[in-house]
Amino acid sequence: MRPSERQLLNWVFESAVVIVLAALGGQWLDKRLATGANCVSLLLLLAFALEGYSLYKIVKSADEK
Repeated sequence: MRPSERQLLNWVFESAVVIVLAALGGQWLDKRLATGANCVSLLLLLAFALEGYSLYKIVKSADEK
């Protein structure tokens, strides 16, 4: 397995973990705060943004090599 393939596979696994943790954390916050704010959506949006940036960095570093 090439290093770039391994890096992409690691990114996929890491993304899945981050998104699941964001969803669970958002559900927990929704129950605790009871303010009507949709914490699940906000945390998932943040998680997808961070993972998108992470993928951008992986692609950019692969292009430089």
